[in-house]
Amino acid sequence: MVSASVSIPATRFLSASPEGMNATGESDLINYIELLQGLQKDVFEPRLKVMDSLLSAHYGLDIKKFEYEWGCIFPESASQKAEREDKHVDWICKLVEAGVLSRESALQNVKDEHILSTEATLGEKPDKTIL
Repeated sequence: MVSASVSIPATRFLSASPEGMNATGESDLINYIELLQGLQKDVFEPRLKVMDSLLSAHYGLDIKKFEYEWGCIFPESASQKAEREDKHVDWICKLVEAGVLSRESALQNVKDEHILSTEATLGEKPDKTIL
């Protein structure tokens, strides 16, 4: 009952195993994440805008420059991050090989995704005859 009253799934709140046939707890977690994202958008952002207007008026700041980026609700583990990056790089490589994406655009994409350092540059295209 406590878990339901605070809108946190029992699998998360009590570290309990999901119960029922074929229960994984995944749908509970998805609903919880959607609830938190809804709170961020519908409750916290309007309140932050009020604070922003007060601060901008008091300190003479340009309110148009105020931006917020909500962090990930449940950060991924190192292995999940590595797997996601591997899939992304494979996808980018396939697009380059198919001629859909230029090497320059691919490099910029992986820089933007923080997979490579921003100082990374294009190297020479490897000779496929050398193994």
